[in-house]
Amino acid sequence: ILVILNHAGGVIWKFQLYQVVSNYYLFLAFLYDSKRNQSGQTFQYDAFISYNTLDEAWVMEELIPKLEG
Repeated sequence: ILVILNHAGGVIWKFQLYQVVSNYYLFLAFLYDSKRNQSGQTFQYDAFISYNTLDEAWVMEELIPKLEG
């Protein structure tokens, strides 16, 4: 019986791994967001920056300080 339960658990784990991992990261995002909200910081905008690694220096030195300032 233990072998059957172990095998069944492995099959379920394999097919539910994506769900487990995505729920884990969702939980981490929730913790991060709640921690950030407790700090009292308010933001007017939220930005996502997509850039090439060749432009990384410009983004870090020029763009981000202007966005945060």
